[in-house]
Amino acid sequence: MNKYTITRFLVTYNQENELEIIKKEVNKHAPINRVLDRVGYFAFEFVKVNNYKYIVNYEKSEKDALKSKLLISRTHPTEDRLIDISDEDLECTYSIIERFMGIKL
Repeated sequence: MNKYTITRFLVTYNQENELEIIKKEVNKHAPINRVLDRVGYFAFEFVKVNNYKYIVNYEKSEKDALKSKLLISRTHPTEDRLIDISDEDLECTYSIIERFMGIKL
C-alpha cells in the first residue's frame, strides 16, 4: 500500500445474488461516491465492535431498512483518521454485516 491509498471492505451481492466481501484499495481523499461507483448521497454510521471503531457507509434510501451494499472503513484508535482494514477485521465485519444486512455469517 502506498501512502495515498487506504484499504476498505466493500460488501455487496454479486450477479448470482451471493454476498461478497471485496478488499478495495482507494485514494484516501476520494469521495465515497467514487468508491461506490455511483454519484449520489450516502449515509454513514460510526460502529464499535470488539473495541475497534468503524465507519459504515450505505445507500441513503436504505437508512431505515436492511442494506444492500456497505462500505466499511476502520478508524485509528486514538487519532481522527482512517487506517487500512485487514483480514484481521473480518470477524468484526461479519458482526457489522449481521447488524446492517440481517445476514448471519
